[in-house]
Amino acid sequence: MNQDSARARFDVSVRALAEFVFRQGDLRTGGGFVSPSRAREGIRGHQVVQSARPDSYQAEVPLEYWAQGPDLDLHLRGRIDGVMETPDGILLEEIKTTLRLQDMEPSWLHLCQIKLYGGMWLKLGRPGPIQLRLTYYHLESGQERSHDLSLSKEELEGCLQQALDTYLKWLKGYLNHCRHRDRQLESLAFPFSSRRKGQVAMMEAVEALHRQGGSLMIEAPTGIGKTIATLLPTLKAMAKGHIRQCLILTASGPGQLAFEDALQHLGQGNLPLNSLGLTAQEKTCLHQGGPCDPQLCQRRIGYYDRLPHARQEALEKNAHLNTESLRQLADQHDLCPHALGLDLAPWTDLIMGDYHYGFHPAASLDYLFGEEAPRKSAIALLVDEAHNLAERGRAMHSQQLDTHTWGVAMETMKAWDPVARNLLRALWKGWMALLQGKKPEPSGRSTEPQWVQDELFHKPVTQQAMRHGDDDQPRDWIERRLDPNTILLNNLPTSWTQLMATFLERSETFLSGQNRVEGASAWTQLYFECHRMLKQLKADGTHHRLILKREGSHCILHRFCVDPSADLLHSWSKARATLFFSATLSPEKYHRRLLGVPPSSRCLRLESPFETNQWQVLVHKGIETTYRRREATYKKVVESLQTMVQGQPGNYLVFFPSYDYLEAIHHLWLKADPAKSIITRLQTPDMTLEERQQFLKSFTSKPHGTQLGFAIMGGIFGEGIDLAGSRLIGVTVVGVGLPQIGLERDLIRDYFENLEGNGFDFAYTYPGFNRVMQAVGRLIRSPEDRGLALILDQRYGQESYRQLIPHHWPTCWLETGTQLEAATHAFWEQIESRDP
Repeated sequence: MNQDSARARFDVSVRALAEFVFRQGDLRTGGGFVSPSRAREGIRGHQVVQSARPDSYQAEVPLEYWAQGPDLDLHLRGRIDGVMETPDGILLEEIKTTLRLQDMEPSWLHLCQIKLYGGMWLKLGRPGPIQLRLTYYHLESGQERSHDLSLSKEELEGCLQQALDTYLKWLKGYLNHCRHRDRQLESLAFPFSSRRKGQVAMMEAVEALHRQGGSLMIEAPTGIGKTIATLLPTLKAMAKGHIRQCLILTASGPGQLAFEDALQHLGQGNLPLNSLGLTAQEKTCLHQGGPCDPQLCQRRIGYYDRLPHARQEALEKNAHLNTESLRQLADQHDLCPHALGLDLAPWTDLIMGDYHYGFHPAASLDYLFGEEAPRKSAIALLVDEAHNLAERGRAMHSQQLDTHTWGVAMETMKAWDPVARNLLRALWKGWMALLQGKKPEPSGRSTEPQWVQDELFHKPVTQQAMRHGDDDQPRDWIERRLDPNTILLNNLPTSWTQLMATFLERSETFLSGQNRVEGASAWTQLYFECHRMLKQLKADGTHHRLILKREGSHCILHRFCVDPSADLLHSWSKARATLFFSATLSPEKYHRRLLGVPPSSRCLRLESPFETNQWQVLVHKGIETTYRRREATYKKVVESLQTMVQGQPGNYLVFFPSYDYLEAIHHLWLKADPAKSIITRLQTPDMTLEERQQFLKSFTSKPHGTQLGFAIMGGIFGEGIDLAGSRLIGVTVVGVGLPQIGLERDLIRDYFENLEGNGFDFAYTYPGFNRVMQAVGRLIRSPEDRGLALILDQRYGQESYRQLIPHHWPTCWLETGTQLEAATHAFWEQIESRDP
């Protein structure tokens, strides 16, 4: 939408108009399985049909039509698949492709689409008379079935006018909402009596970003109030017409809750503002664990018949639809909550959701990131806790095939399509043959997964798959063997990709019609994993490494993303304005490089809003915590913790790099405090949501005595929690936070060593110290907080680490336990003297 003071301009495709106005019936009628390669197959099918037509046939003929409504103009655009002059007049043809022969009868939606083209043709004064043809092409058999329509000029123009009237009426309501919203937002005031240090500079930078477009990085230390400082200028930019919509992307649920709270402070209840919280389908689905199928879920039957009323109500409601309120709206109209959220998204002012909705190739919002989306959209992306995005981006843009997870799917194939099963077994055989350096011996069959150990094995395919395990075959696709169970590959041999492609073809045939059988969900999941792998293997692999591993009788093929920057840039660059903000975006060059932010984009670094006498960071460089030396210094770590908690009664947290380290120190702590005078609480690897909540609730503002919580750096308590006031008065961080050494980390190191010259920093040092800064950031959350932080590790004495420590930290450098005791006592003494 383009909006000025007089008239607004909207743009819509013929297909989108037909779907908005005429779509009816069930949600994904006919089954829940749709091949991700369906669009590409459809294009190929169109080309087959078009190439078979006479030379006079014109393919992909563009049409544009302008319609006017009160205060708005609508640009309707589309391409007719084919136009041809015949003895009876002009033939307009719409081509649809299908995998199911039963779908070759004309559907209501397809008929409406071709009639819209007919109406546009006549309204534009093109030659006539016209005849309409709807042609279906069966992709597997090549069979065509055409349906000719002879409709009068009045019928076709009437169909077009009906669609335009309906859509223009909706747009008029939406435009009225936007204009009313903008008038209110123009006068929106800062919701608090005073602004914190750094807030004004941050708001001015965000305002300039929305006005000019592009990207911006902001490092805003804890306490600045960055949520309000980003949201308020964004809403103001919406009122001025710089942006139409805002998508807020967060790394976790608490981040989204912070924006919901900010909306309440801004008075959303009194603002004509629509906002929506998108949630994963499994958290909202009323038929959890089952496939999306109209025959199994009543909410999907007649979904599109009831959608318009729910959409209208949401537009008029001017409220925030979180998970619960979205479910309530869906309940009122008997709709699928997840699908309703996605259908409301294009018409919602503020959308909040996980990073997936902006950056995952399979989960992003189609209207913004899909193939038919505009190259640039008048939308703002606000990426919260952006220091997490690079690692999440790596995960989202990596693919993996793991035979540990194949069991249920393979059993289902055994009953329904043994050939598909054999294709995967042959693939496994090829992997094992390569990893073993030879063909598996018959005597080794007892080590095979159960789904390999039977008589159904397809021998010709086996020989083809294992051919690449022979020592006398060329292996240009092998980079090097790292150990007996791990090989780095340059690419996959053709025989393996053929096995995968054939498996996908057979799976599509079965799953498109039989997805309700037991085990079909596991088969479908395996299909998509294989499809993503095969698709990405054909793409640019510069930023990925291909790893083949063996774990016992199982194999893992991992296409690992070492550099997510290009993929992330591809997504966020489609927005008009993108803001990356966090309390920890240091070093700048590291985050800029991994997020794909160009050198021309600004990076704003703000000072801490807190007084230096509120807190102190004690840097103890006299204790070695490296993996090889940590056991020898366990006692010193325990003594340091005792010194910290004895300085002042209250609540403390200590963060460790691993559970093993945590448990070892906790064991010694209990031996040193047999009377349990200090309460200890432990983070465990398998904590339930209720256990996490209880852990945090135990940190009360009026504790009885002293409590020490043991937690993991980078874990659920290492960031995103807010223990303000006396709920937390001390934090200790043991170590420098290095990620666990492993193959994937080493591949990142080698990649960036080659490109940047500091690969170890990119793979280990910088991600590790981000965890340290996040853990320390749990301590001081408001101007009223007081507290002491201690970071322990001999490596902090190195110049490379000294440079990483934020300059706004009030640091005190230590080397001995005596110095620690003196510094702790001095800090609390000055606090008591200043705050009697």
